[in-house]
Amino acid sequence: MTITAAKYANAQRSIVEVQTLEAGAVLVPLDGPDVSGGWRDVLYRWVEFFSPDPYIEPVQTRSVSEHLAAFGFDAIALVNLLDTAAKFAAQGVPLPPKCAATREWINAAQLAYASGQTLPDAPYTLPELLAEIAPLLQP
Repeated sequence: MTITAAKYANAQRSIVEVQTLEAGAVLVPLDGPDVSGGWRDVLYRWVEFFSPDPYIEPVQTRSVSEHLAAFGFDAIALVNLLDTAAKFAAQGVPLPPKCAATREWINAAQLAYASGQTLPDAPYTLPELLAEIAPLLQP
């Protein structure tokens, strides 16, 4: 079991996200039951190996709007997405899958931010979303 990097996953520094060779990204709680599949012990050994200066990357804090914008969903795109959803609702048409997933992601990002958790990545890019909905909005 090999850790290549580690960063705190929440502002309280009670969970560390480790990058591993074997399992990719793994969340390791530092207190309570170890539900990481044994990675907590590996993390502790990894930190001891780098003593006296172990480096666990601090939590990157940014606002929800900065996080959404990092994936192309700036204020204008969000207004357009809201307007598009309203047009579909007015026509009694369900949201297309990528549009619905993106709206769920926006809500999940807001909830994650409010609870101090790592903000999730966007399921689709703005161009992918536009490619899906543009043909549906043609008169």
